[in-house]
Amino acid sequence: STKDIRRAELYSLYGQAEWHPWSKLSLVGGLRYDRHSRFGLHLSPRLSALYTLGDLRLRASYAEGFRAPSVKEQFMDWDHFGMFFIKGSEHLRPEVSRMLSFSPEWQTSHLSLTGIASYNVISNQIGTQMTRSTNTYNYTNVSELSRLLNLQTSLRLKLPLGLTFYGDY
Repeated sequence: STKDIRRAELYSLYGQAEWHPWSKLSLVGGLRYDRHSRFGLHLSPRLSALYTLGDLRLRASYAEGFRAPSVKEQFMDWDHFGMFFIKGSEHLRPEVSRMLSFSPEWQTSHLSLTGIASYNVISNQIGTQMTRSTNTYNYTNVSELSRLLNLQTSLRLKLPLGLTFYGDY
């Protein structure tokens, strides 16, 4: 039998500008334009600021993201020798994310200590759900709204004899 040929086209254009209103402040703004053959136009803005105060740097960012479902996620119909199946869904909606982050950093010639806190809200997150009765993994929008909080810290310490200690949590 002849398989249907499926295709999607995605065109993206990205622009970014940096501005230094004064020596201690740097601002970066960007805009991404995506045009998908099935899901249309999406604009994703980005804005970040860096403020430097001696050895302390403070960063804050806001960014949006867009991810259209892949052809595989929409149309896959795969049988793994009858052990399990993977099925796509033509009804998937694109993921859209909005992220806010804050990051203080203390940096000297021998020590660097960084903290990152970010909060991400994802609409229509794409994933798989398993139907046990048929042993089938189905691509689906697993959640209309997902919230993710990320906290991270990093330490870099220069030691004697040319050694450096790195630690992340």
